[in-house]
Amino acid sequence: MANMKDMQQKWDGKAMDAEARAAWDKMLTEAESINADIKAEERYLALQANIAKTQSTETRSEDVQKIETRAFVKTLLGQELTAEEKNVQRRSISGTQGSVLVPSSVAPYIETALAKMSGLMQAAEIIRTTNGGDLILPTLNNASAKAKVVARYGQSSKAGKEFSSKTLRAFTYRTDIVPVAIELLQDSAVNIEQFIGELLAKELVDGLNADFTNGTGSDAARGIVKDAKSVAAAGAGVAYDDIIAVMKAVPSAYQGASKFMMNAKTMYDLALIKDAAERPIWTPSMAANMPASIFGKEIVLNDDLADNAIVYGDLKKYKIRMVKDFSVAVMKEALMEYLSIGIIGYCRADGVLLDAGTNPVAILNPGA
Repeated sequence: MANMKDMQQKWDGKAMDAEARAAWDKMLTEAESINADIKAEERYLALQANIAKTQSTETRSEDVQKIETRAFVKTLLGQELTAEEKNVQRRSISGTQGSVLVPSSVAPYIETALAKMSGLMQAAEIIRTTNGGDLILPTLNNASAKAKVVARYGQSSKAGKEFSSKTLRAFTYRTDIVPVAIELLQDSAVNIEQFIGELLAKELVDGLNADFTNGTGSDAARGIVKDAKSVAAAGAGVAYDDIIAVMKAVPSAYQGASKFMMNAKTMYDLALIKDAAERPIWTPSMAANMPASIFGKEIVLNDDLADNAIVYGDLKKYKIRMVKDFSVAVMKEALMEYLSIGIIGYCRADGVLLDAGTNPVAILNPGA
């Protein structure tokens, strides 16, 4: 570069001779090559910096989760937190006044376990809200309405049905106090969030699924059984004709999305039923992602249904309202005489079948 500057000063304002011109062109070519190498190096360094930044972010995320868990366990055990642990806990905790605050990562384990345990919660539609005010869902029965030819400047007629609505509230469901041994908290091999989440999920699902299935709607969720169209079974058990009857009770508009729901005993009783050609109507599950079915319709298991009670229809029409996430409160002194920590899980929820009178879900009630 210094040689180029010297030549520029020497020939400034004068025409270069052939030798100088050749030397000048050579130096320009070399300079352009060096500049290209510099840009390539800059791009490489920028790429490396970006990769390092991404890896650092992922590492920090993993580190935060580890620190959060460690801070939670130390808080339960009454141990002093470091400044870093206090800062991480302050940013990521959730809980209630008067309880030990717990990591927000506990809630997903509860939700995952609930989904595994409750077939109805998997099949229904869950609506999440940030507050617990009444949630009003409008309904309209326009099944008989249809478009028609109207003369030019003719007046349109009003639909015969009016809008109605269903209201979802926010009832508080809470578990009993569940003991967690201090020895488990001291065991570094235990995934404490998963352990607590799965521990509470069983109690929560027992209460939630029972009300979502059979609840009366009096200061609790209203069950799908209460509002489904009732179809009487012909006899004490379930016969082939009963299955056809409950399917016929659901309009064709909902047939495509329809599923069966029953308890395990009823499902295995149906496995013995055959059609006129002596073929079983029940198809067992052949793989994890292929549920058992009847006439090609998926079976959802729900042990809160009575024996021989069979629900059929579009189960997405059952709406479950959840306020925020599942929460966990911890009481350090409640069970200390047993060297255990008391854990309570709670959530705010409601459920209702959204039916404008078109019977999207029917239920075959057990015979006498």
